[in-house]
Amino acid sequence: MIELEDNVGDIVGKAQRGLGISDSELAKKSDLSGDAVNKIRDGKFDETIIRAVAPVLDLDANALVELAQGKWKPNKFENFDGLGQFNTSYGGMLVNAYLVWDLGTKHAAAFDTGADSTGMLKAATKENLSIKLILLTHAHSDHVADLPAPIQRPHPPILIGGSGTKVTLRLVAQYGQFCNVSGEADAVAHLFGALRDHCERIGRPHAEVTRSVYTTILVGRDEAEVAVKRERLGSFMPARSIVGTPDQLIDALGAYARVGCQYVIFRTPDWVDVEPVQLFAERVVPALATA
Repeated sequence: MIELEDNVGDIVGKAQRGLGISDSELAKKSDLSGDAVNKIRDGKFDETIIRAVAPVLDLDANALVELAQGKWKPNKFENFDGLGQFNTSYGGMLVNAYLVWDLGTKHAAAFDTGADSTGMLKAATKENLSIKLILLTHAHSDHVADLPAPIQRPHPPILIGGSGTKVTLRLVAQYGQFCNVSGEADAVAHLFGALRDHCERIGRPHAEVTRSVYTTILVGRDEAEVAVKRERLGSFMPARSIVGTPDQLIDALGAYARVGCQYVIFRTPDWVDVEPVQLFAERVVPALATA
């Protein structure tokens, strides 16, 4: 088992971004001052503040308090066939990376590199694995510090997630075969333009990078079903979620296609029910296949 990287401030910040809740909104919904929210975001321990913000962000207050006190640990998860976990030090901070593989084909995917990918590469050699894909959760330096090391010729395709125009998309231009950004269609068009500029600066054809977006989707058969789902699942939906009937989703996702998006990677709070997945597959996907 390896340690959790994130502290309470990290977890609160990520939950806010995932749900589309600003600091001011969090303060209002938690009945706290802005200074109180800043305190917890800075990683300073205050049990009263933690217990106030946790339910707003759909987080476990007891686990957050225990984490802040240094008492909470992830459940022990060892001897799992097909999973390698690696913990390395980056500037005194521990960072995690993972290797997962199919036991039959020996095809593997790496999640981040950590500060030093030596242990990961040794494990791949020992298990006789073929790394087919490198997935970078984001482009913070501690997660990609050893990116050049696993690169071979030919190397596995690399997907880099994130919307930073100065660093993340520059790394996509240098190393990536896929980018995964987020935002409204107009913002995504700007991000793809920044990626094109980075590619041109290094002399790489822009078309070599497959462009994708990440979003949250909620679909209903008609307006009435959409309204019911929005009421039931709205607290799990970030502000920029795409919500609607199949035709409305086709229009919204088509806007991304028109600015150059080739794939959509999405989550849905309705995932426990197969019916909306079937509805999306039968009604939305065929309409977008030629968009």
